[in-house]
Amino acid sequence: MATRHDANDTGKRRQHGLTLLELAIVVAIAAILAAAAVPSFTALIEARRLDGAATRLAADIQFVRSEAIARNRPLRLSVLAGTGASCWVVHSGAAADCRCSVADGAVCGGDARAVKGVALAAAERVAVAGNVASIVFDPLQGPARRPARCA
Repeated sequence: MATRHDANDTGKRRQHGLTLLELAIVVAIAAILAAAAVPSFTALIEARRLDGAATRLAADIQFVRSEAIARNRPLRLSVLAGTGASCWVVHSGAAADCRCSVADGAVCGGDARAVKGVALAAAERVAVAGNVASIVFDPLQGPARRPARCA
């Protein structure tokens, strides 16, 4: 009795799926690509945090200006450094009457009243600092300016 074979049959079994070696190579390539992408992804996240903080500060500068006009009294934007955080606070009263901490955020005492405050925890790796500690926004004259120097 004669046996009939397909023309495509070469005597080997057909293989379905992947071998362990092929899977190990794919996993190794994926790990290398992920390791290369992580530093750029971290830099992107830090850039977005910085951009977000700068946008909030710019919006709050416009806010304190319009709020001083709406209330018809001077308001102050103070930049504060506290334990484990940096803050800015929109408030009335003296700049020295406000403080900043991670737990409380921006808090004012004495005659000062906080209108709005933003605390940036040190863990966020974004901080705010300025060459002046506070800016007064007067509803009639606008932000206070340094006096001109006489020559």
